[in-house]
Amino acid sequence: MSALRVAYPDKPLYLTERSLWGTRGADRMAQYFRFGASSYNAWVTMLDSDIAPHQWTGTPGPTLFIRDAGGSDRYWVTPEYYLLGQYSRFIRRGAVRIASGGGMNSVNPVVFRNPDGGYVAVVVNCTDRDQDFRLLCEGRQFTASLPAGTVGTYCWVAVLD
Repeated sequence: MSALRVAYPDKPLYLTERSLWGTRGADRMAQYFRFGASSYNAWVTMLDSDIAPHQWTGTPGPTLFIRDAGGSDRYWVTPEYYLLGQYSRFIRRGAVRIASGGGMNSVNPVVFRNPDGGYVAVVVNCTDRDQDFRLLCEGRQFTASLPAGTVGTYCWVAVLD
């Protein structure tokens, strides 16, 4: 993705046909944004409880929603729905990724500036222990603690001096 970003700096880079699961999936999504993706689209959003219909070999991974195979009016959401919501609920159309860093040894943040000037940081903790962290962004900072194996979203507005 980085090579495409360098080759076509004035073009958006859309990531499609991908599904990610769990905290590691949220971390992978942060990496896609870090390396220049302008969007992320999950490619299978619902299967039924019999894992149908699908058109590939093997068993697909989790989807955002599952429909009860015995009753088409009954469905439920999976944890992936909430993980994707860490990005989609607060990051607005036209947001720009302004910072990212970290890695698998601690927490992995990716920060966006929304068109209204507000900031959103999605922070992923893929480790098996709680992690204290400090986020520095455009001259401002805050500290927080993120429980093991979780994703947190932090929103703030710029404070003018």
